[in-house]
Amino acid sequence: MNTNANATTKTIPDYEREAFQAALFLYYTQGPPITDAFNQVEAGLIDRYYRRKKRFPDEIKRIDREARRMAMSEIAGDKLAADSEAIRFSAVVQREAREALMAALPHLASIARGEVFVVDLGEKDGNPVVKRIIPYPRDVVAAATVLRDIARVGVQPERYRTPSVEPDVEEEEPRKPMIPLLGVDADFTSITATRPDGTKFTAEVKPGDVIEVKGSD
Repeated sequence: MNTNANATTKTIPDYEREAFQAALFLYYTQGPPITDAFNQVEAGLIDRYYRRKKRFPDEIKRIDREARRMAMSEIAGDKLAADSEAIRFSAVVQREAREALMAALPHLASIARGEVFVVDLGEKDGNPVVKRIIPYPRDVVAAATVLRDIARVGVQPERYRTPSVEPDVEEEEPRKPMIPLLGVDADFTSITATRPDGTKFTAEVKPGDVIEVKGSD
């Protein structure tokens, strides 16, 4: 390749532009050092790149932006593929976990009932060896708790669970303040009292006024 072909040119030749873009694409997708990426395209290309960058900074910026765009598109595709693989793997694990849970339920129920297990340990000195296992009370309680929780909410993912309905609780209206000692509602406009001799007194309350007491026969 003629490295002096653009000694007097006023722009970057197309073949160099393509080489720079390919090298920058490798750099942004594979990572540093940048020299390794440029050497994969052409030995010594990195030196020419920095010379062109100093002389044609705007063009190099455009080449760099295009290389970044291509790299981001490539990375986005790889990430999508990785996410898809993770989702498929998760589905397989969930399916196997459900099958294991179904297989373990009878044993779990047996523990909750406190049943004694007999385990075959093979043979020793030509004689069969078995061991009786008695569940501890804490194991019985733990197994019963797990079964209760499964029976109550199942094993569905949280986003699919039916929310529990809480009973509506009617809020009581706040009680109106009572007049101390008298024990009567403070929200009144007048009070009428009758003396033993039959005389009546009426107290009227108006906004911003004090209580006035009036007597009548």
